[in-house]
Amino acid sequence: MKEAITLSTVDFTGAVWRKSSRSNGGNNGACVEVAFSGPLVGVRDSKNTAAGILAFPESSWAAFLGATACSPGSATVESCGHSR
Repeated sequence: MKEAITLSTVDFTGAVWRKSSRSNGGNNGACVEVAFSGPLVGVRDSKNTAAGILAFPESSWAAFLGATACSPGSATVESCGHSR
């Protein structure tokens, strides 16, 4: 049986956070940062890093990237050839 992942078992303290190269554009640096910690991907606000971290399983993060990578401005996930 897999161990349940809870917020108390997730530690992003030593994680290397990466910010999108597009965050330096016209949004005054406002963007999100991502980091990997074990089986999870953390996402946080790059301008307010102390506000908290959203943690997602790697499989969910991969699905998100796959759904958003099809083309800029795609209206729906279905228009990219992905199902919900």
